[in-house]
Amino acid sequence: MHFLGFSSKGYAIHQIKEVRDFVINVPDRSMMDAISYCGSTTGYDLGKFDNVNLTHVKSQSVNAPVIRECPISIECTLSDIIEREQFKGMTNILAQIKGRLVAKDYLNDDGGLQSSEFDNVFYIGDGHQKGFRYMQ
Repeated sequence: MHFLGFSSKGYAIHQIKEVRDFVINVPDRSMMDAISYCGSTTGYDLGKFDNVNLTHVKSQSVNAPVIRECPISIECTLSDIIEREQFKGMTNILAQIKGRLVAKDYLNDDGGLQSSEFDNVFYIGDGHQKGFRYMQ
């Protein structure tokens, strides 16, 4: 299971509620231009793939796209929607993980995640300000 939180007004949560399948595409630092663009543009206004150099391909396990350039993709199906009066404006969801795709560079000989190789990016923002942090 996976737990995520979204702004209730966002395009992503509306798509997840409608389709019920989604993919958590995890970029690395080499994708900062696309991360910055996609993080500051809403899907309500335009198709993001039309303006960035990213390729979407059919997921192996769910009815949602995988971004080919992302080194990790987690394929999920919506299990539960949690909206509470005391947390207006926030929608939390539970999802069942149906599959994962991980670039070979990030796997050890046993097929486990070799986290020391991953150059991940954390987005920190509140809709008004944004920032990025790096793990390595």
